Amino acid sequence: MKTAESKSATTQAVQRKNNTVPFFQPEESREGFFGSTQSIKSFFQPARLPAESNPNLSKLIIQRRRTDIRARRKETIIHVRWSDDSVELYHNIVEATNRSATFSNVENACFWQPFNTPVHQFHRRHSGRHLTDLNEGDRIKIHVSGYYDGEDVPCLSQVNIWHEEDIPAPPPSSETPQPEAPTPSTPLVSPNLEEKGWITWNEETPERVYITGSGVTPRLIAEDFYGDGSKASHTRAYWNQEERGGPLTENTELPTNGFFVFIEYDHLRQAIKYRYNLSALVITRDIWGARPPITDDPNRSYEPYEGDLTSIYDSIAIHHSGNNGYRTMQEVQNFHMNNEDEPRADIGYHYGISMYGGIYEGRPINIKGSHIDQGNTGKIGIVLLADLDTGYVDDDDEITAQMESSLLRLIHSLIGRFPKIKYLGGHKEYNSARSCPGDLGMAKMSSWRSQTELLPPIPVN
Repeated sequence: MKTAESKSATTQAVQRKNNTVPFFQPEESREGFFGSTQSIKSFFQPARLPAESNPNLSKLIIQRRRTDIRARRKETIIHVRWSDDSVELYHNIVEATNRSATFSNVENACFWQPFNTPVHQFHRRHSGRHLTDLNEGDRIKIHVSGYYDGEDVPCLSQVNIWHEEDIPAPPPSSETPQPEAPTPSTPLVSPNLEEKGWITWNEETPERVYITGSGVTPRLIAEDFYGDGSKASHTRAYWNQEERGGPLTENTELPTNGFFVFIEYDHLRQAIKYRYNLSALVITRDIWGARPPITDDPNRSYEPYEGDLTSIYDSIAIHHSGNNGYRTMQEVQNFHMNNEDEPRADIGYHYGISMYGGIYEGRPINIKGSHIDQGNTGKIGIVLLADLDTGYVDDDDEITAQMESSLLRLIHSLIGRFPKIKYLGGHKEYNSARSCPGDLGMAKMSSWRSQTELLPPIPVN
């Protein structure tokens, strides 16, 4: 079966690839927004720039151009009216940004599409529960940043939108001398705070823990979620020292009137990672513009599973989008559905992950995938939207920290959802004739299995 990572790509496909150069997320991204907490994310489609005519563009030139692009980053602050209607908020944000002096020279035709996903993610984060006393029509201050390519085509790309409340401040370090912390009114002596009803872990915002019982401290939360009370500094909160009557320390009793703290995914105990709900962060098919599946063609397989999915899924297969130059879900879906030799009903993978950490919904999880030759039953397909094969003379990518972090989160979440999952492997470990997910992907496989406690897969052929 010919797939997106197929090494038999046509000359035209390779040439299409060599006419574009993706660039990466800036290193100067805000702490707390793209920092160690990774609690809140906006996801972006890779921007593309015309490359030199030489199809064998050197990596030195690519790196220089990426550096040049980073220098074109622009940022501004706008004031807009909040709307419970995401479409109306989208128009408010785009129009206000377009009127700002910072982005006034960007052509209107190049302005709207890059805002689509970030605005919907921003709206989802703040709908009715995150911004204090937020009502329809209230004025809010929003930070907007993006990349402006004024030399080649005057367009905006890789838009980033956030509010101050997206950026939690860390509590003071435990190494800094602090005044005596308040004594908890109801000391707790064991973890399992959620079972006791003293905290609520909101499934729609899994990075936040709401305090519902007296006597809960950052140290107790660290013991419960991290398995180590000394990691209390990795439990963050908005804390006004003057209003609260003192600094936030690991033993400070946390208030209960809607107060919440941020937890850091990387430090979570393995059992907690399996419970981590990614649904609020997954970019759904409607947001990335998926085509509807073709279900009336007998030559295309679109087979719903029957019965309980928890008894069906036992494996996860990792792919890469390969040497065809595809970096978006739309490109991969079009490749699969438009393939004249083996047309598919839909994109073959259940999930996709971009180099910027975006997690995309692919083929519905209740539909059998189309990504393993003669062995799709019970296997969840995840495609890394990058070229991870260095064996070809083309513009290879790398597994970014954002991509790897999102992949591990997704795997943990899937294990929690489908507890019979035991195997994790690259495509070539299922189908030996394949080279997918490339040498860079396979070099990471043992580490990913170790971090998720999964086994090498059973080969299909």
